[in-house]
Amino acid sequence: LRRGERVTTASVVKIEIMAATILRAQDQRREVSEWELSRMTPMIHSSDDPSASALWSNLGGAGAISAYGDRLGLTATVETEPKWGLTSTTAEDQARFVHELLQGGVLDPAGRALAWWQLGHIREDQRWGVPKGVPADWQVGHKNGFFDSTCCGWRVNSVGYVADPDGGGYSIAILSDGWGSLAEGIPTVEAVAARVSGTLTK
Repeated sequence: LRRGERVTTASVVKIEIMAATILRAQDQRREVSEWELSRMTPMIHSSDDPSASALWSNLGGAGAISAYGDRLGLTATVETEPKWGLTSTTAEDQARFVHELLQGGVLDPAGRALAWWQLGHIREDQRWGVPKGVPADWQVGHKNGFFDSTCCGWRVNSVGYVADPDGGGYSIAILSDGWGSLAEGIPTVEAVAARVSGTLTK
């Protein structure tokens, strides 16, 4: 819907920060370090901003993270600093990226497993959006982004992958802005997610 429209990511960009961290470790032929993991987990689990900022800087900022993102399919995303939450993207770019991250061949099996684990252990009060209406035996990896801004009102976004227990699945990216509050935006995001899951999980 509305292909090519650009929306700022808010905390959805934290998936890219996580992916870049895992991919850098893979390039260096090492495991993700304790320092990296101790920041990656709260960044994804509870959307902790200081942890995201620490990893963003450690990775080398927007240019370095963009290069990692390009390798994972983020060809239309423009990373922004110092306010990384104002990174702009499209739904198509995010859906392509999350598919490559969780189902593709750029990450090795250990890296994909770590990405799945992180995106599958979101704090309970942030498990809205993509998981709406998904059957209990399907696996969901997702991250939401939500923040108020002077330019665009509340950004309310949800991006992830839903895996069929029998193989296959679908990637999904729901990006929206202009809301008066987070509470106003969540029902519409979840209505879209539920419509998609109702069609694709039958």
